[in-house]
Amino acid sequence: MSKNAIPRGGLTRRGTFRLATGVLSAFAMPGFVKFAYAQDDEQVLRIAHPVFDMDWSPLRGGGDHLRWNSLWWASAMYFDSDNNLHPYVFATWTPSEDSKTWTFTIADNATFSDGSPITAADVKGSWELAAMPATRNQRVDLALSSVAGYQDVLSGSTAEMTGLVVKDDKTLEVQLAQVDPIFHQRIATQIVPIVKVEQARDEMGDEVMEFWLPDNGVIVSGPFKPVEMDLDGGILAFEPNENFFGPAPKLKRIEIRTVEDPVTATALLQNGEMDATRPSRPPRWTRTWARTSPPA
Repeated sequence: MSKNAIPRGGLTRRGTFRLATGVLSAFAMPGFVKFAYAQDDEQVLRIAHPVFDMDWSPLRGGGDHLRWNSLWWASAMYFDSDNNLHPYVFATWTPSEDSKTWTFTIADNATFSDGSPITAADVKGSWELAAMPATRNQRVDLALSSVAGYQDVLSGSTAEMTGLVVKDDKTLEVQLAQVDPIFHQRIATQIVPIVKVEQARDEMGDEVMEFWLPDNGVIVSGPFKPVEMDLDGGILAFEPNENFFGPAPKLKRIEIRTVEDPVTATALLQNGEMDATRPSRPPRWTRTWARTSPPA
């Protein structure tokens, strides 16, 4: 498997923290009957979804939209279906002997959808933004709480973490407040995806309102980009990111539409009007995470 290949298979809910929602798909949807490929020649995957959240910022760390984060946002690294860690935005990671200082290098080909390179400053700024109190990330503690200066950003007393040190465009040094031998695994998650900082953060360091809307020219880091996002009307559409640095997506388009009634959603699936659906409230103990097929 290529280091950026899209893994097949699923993880139980117990494994959601370690799963790479950063694996290049957002089909982390319980209840999928069909996934990976649409059944028509156009390779359009049509998904029936319960009512949308109105806030689809990739930095909230929760909500239904978190299941789709890895469609359009890249994470630092990702886990495959066998729980093996793979490079993604980060090509390498090296801990110090005491595991309190980590050095990460960014992949040479890692780019945003506008073709600009993903830099260490983007990673630093994305993580700081995720920890800002105004961002309201529900799970950022799981990924970044051990970083020196994290509590200061979380409290709102500063906008920068002292433990995040940009050595150059391709190198980020992370200094931890305490020993953490699995820190690299904690950041292999879509809880803290990589955004383009100059677009997502304002002059105070806070999140720019609705920077993530396609109408606002959102610049993404993942394999797909949003081309239509009518949250009131219950319609989302994604198409491939031409500048994605991983394998090109097989699908030409993904359409997600609100279908409130699960019986109606099942009927649409059965008659071929939809390719996939998710129950509104799946039992907690049966939730699984499905992913797209790997490229040929």
